[in-house]
Amino acid sequence: MATLRKVIYRAKGFLLTKSFANKRIRVVGRLPKIRSGSQIDFQPGITFVNRLGHTRLSTEKNGRISIGRNVFLNESCIIHSVSSVKIGDNTKIGENVQILDTAFHPVGSTDFVETAPITLEDNVWIANNVVILKGVTIGQHSVVGIGSVVTKSFPAHSLIVGNPAFLKKSLD
Repeated sequence: MATLRKVIYRAKGFLLTKSFANKRIRVVGRLPKIRSGSQIDFQPGITFVNRLGHTRLSTEKNGRISIGRNVFLNESCIIHSVSSVKIGDNTKIGENVQILDTAFHPVGSTDFVETAPITLEDNVWIANNVVILKGVTIGQHSVVGIGSVVTKSFPAHSLIVGNPAFLKKSLD
């Protein structure tokens, strides 16, 4: 298990904030790769598992990533923010999940790159190999099935599956 000092030491270019200091962060295996052009906030109790791959957190100039209490991030997750990515408390994120709030390049004849915030509310479970794209909100106590590509928002207590993702059933 790596200590917080080792995580900070290995995260070159990371802009530290008061909210990062003295947090309980558990790392199993390799340290996550962190690149921040803006702000990444951690709450206590985050676990990174990186035995084979690397979880990568990155923000651009005005981007922000906010990770809540007791969040679990499994192998090789990628979270990239140009706008905002918010992950609620007690959220579990499986292997090879990508959370991207931008298309990274213009689509069509414009020079405008679309971005929109992503919010994962509290107690969400994201299974392996899921892609969550810009503008998505996933309501609390929801489950996203393996391999889903989430392109739109879903209410609380949803079972979400497929490519593109759809509401399989309500979990009330």
